[in-house]
Amino acid sequence: MKKQLSAAKLFTLALGQLGFTFLLATIGMYALYFFAPTESVGLPLLLPIGTMGIVQGLSVAFDALIDPWIASFSDNSRNPRGRRIPFMRLAAIPAGLFSILVFFAPVNAMSWINVVWVLVMLLLYCLSRSVYDINIRALIPEIIPDTYRRTRYFTVVAILVTVGTLLAGFVPVVVAILEGGMGTLAAWRTGLTVFPIIGTALMLLGAFSIRETDYVDSAQQDEETVGIFKSLKGTMQNKEFVTFLLGAMIYDFSYGIFNAALLYIIDLLLGLQATMLTPVLLLVTVLALVMYAPILMVQKRVGKRKLMLLNIMVSVFTFLLTFFHSPVSTLLGTATLAPGSFWVGMAGETATVGNVALVLILGALFAYPMAANGAVGASMFADLAQYDDMISGKNRKGMVMAVASMIGVLPSTLVPAVVGLVIYVGSTNNMPTPIGVRFTMLISCAFALVGFILYYRYNEKKVLSVILPDAETVGVSEDEPGAAANPATED
Repeated sequence: MKKQLSAAKLFTLALGQLGFTFLLATIGMYALYFFAPTESVGLPLLLPIGTMGIVQGLSVAFDALIDPWIASFSDNSRNPRGRRIPFMRLAAIPAGLFSILVFFAPVNAMSWINVVWVLVMLLLYCLSRSVYDINIRALIPEIIPDTYRRTRYFTVVAILVTVGTLLAGFVPVVVAILEGGMGTLAAWRTGLTVFPIIGTALMLLGAFSIRETDYVDSAQQDEETVGIFKSLKGTMQNKEFVTFLLGAMIYDFSYGIFNAALLYIIDLLLGLQATMLTPVLLLVTVLALVMYAPILMVQKRVGKRKLMLLNIMVSVFTFLLTFFHSPVSTLLGTATLAPGSFWVGMAGETATVGNVALVLILGALFAYPMAANGAVGASMFADLAQYDDMISGKNRKGMVMAVASMIGVLPSTLVPAVVGLVIYVGSTNNMPTPIGVRFTMLISCAFALVGFILYYRYNEKKVLSVILPDAETVGVSEDEPGAAANPATED
C-alpha cells in the first residue's frame, strides 16, 4: 500500500457504487413490472407471456460465461494506469445506455421483435455492468486492506445504496405526473430514463475520482499472471469462500423474489396503487439508516455471521406475513381510509386501513435485511478476497469478485424469470394473479431456510484468524463449524 485513501476519496468512490445502484434498481424493480404489467397499470403487453423468463435465463448463461473472463483480463492487466480503474471508466457509459434501451422496444404491441430487442439490450447491459462491478469490487480490498475499515466503507456504500433505492422508488410518482400529458407507455419510458442517466454520471465520477497507482503497491501489479481456468479452479477450492458464496446466492434469491414481487404485492394482494411504493421505500430507508450505526458497532462484538443469520430469520418472518396477508390485514383494520387524506392519494380511494398498515409493517421489517446485506454481506466478500489472497499466495481478487458477482447476478437475473412465470399461476386472462404472487412467498421462505443452513456452516473464525493474525476475533464463537481447523491446510 503506497498511501491510505482519504475519507473524501472513499466517499467519491462510494458515489460510483450509488450510481451503479440506480442502474440495478431500474432493471431490478421495474423491468418485470414493465413487461408483465397488471391490468390496472394500463401498459400494453409488449412481450408474449412467459418470454421474459426465457430472456432472463439466457442472460444468466451469458453472465456466467463472461464474468470469469472479465476477471482474468483485470487480474492479469499490465495497464500503467492500474488493473481496475481503466475498465471501470470504459464500462460506465455503455452500462447506463443499455439499461435505458431495454425499455425502448421498437414495437408498441406484442411482438417477437421486442423479444430480440430486450434480449440483446440485456446482454449488452450485463456485459458492461459486469465490467464495472467486478473491477470496483476487486479494487476495494486492494486499496482498503483493513477489514474493519472496509466494513465502515461498505456501511457508507450501504447507506448510499439505501437512499438510492428509495429515490428509484419515486419512478411511479414521476409516471403518475407525466402520463396525463404523454400517455402511460411514454410516461413510464421517460420515468425509467431519469435514474440511469444520474447513475452513469456518478459511476464516471467514481471511476475518475482516484489514480489507482497511487494506492496499490506496484508489486501487486507485477505479480505472475494466472490463467483463467487455473485461477477459477483455485478460487473454487477455497472451502469457506464456497460455503459463504452458496449461502449468499440462495438467500439473495429469496430476498430478490420479495423485491421483484413488491409492486405485485402492493397491487394484487393489497389492492393499493403503485404509488404506495414510495412511502414504503421511504420507511425502509429511514429505518435502515438508523440501523447502520448499531450494526457497525455490534459486528465487532458478535461477528458478521450472526448478524447475517438474524437477517435471514427476519426475512422469513416477512415472507410468511405476506403470504398470510388477508387475515393479518383484517386484524389490523377493515375500515376504508378517510377521504382526501394523504394516504388516499398514495394508496387509492378503496384502500383499507389494514392493507396500508400491513405494507408499512412489511417495509419496517425489511429495513434490517437491507441494512445488514449492504453493510455486512458486502464486507464479508471483501474479507474472503483477502483471505484467498493470503492462503494461496496469488492475487486472485478479481476472480474472487467475479465469482461473487456471478453468484450475485444469478439471483438478480433468475428472480424475474421465476417471478415472471409463477405470478401467472391460475391466470385466465393472461394477467398476474394473487395466488401466483402468494406462491412466490413460499418459494422465498424455502430458499431462505437453505441459505440459513449454509451461513451457519460458514467458519468466520478461520477467516479472521488469517486476515487478522494479531487481533482478537471478538464475538466469534469457539464452537463454530470447523473452528479448530488450521488455516494453513486450506487447499
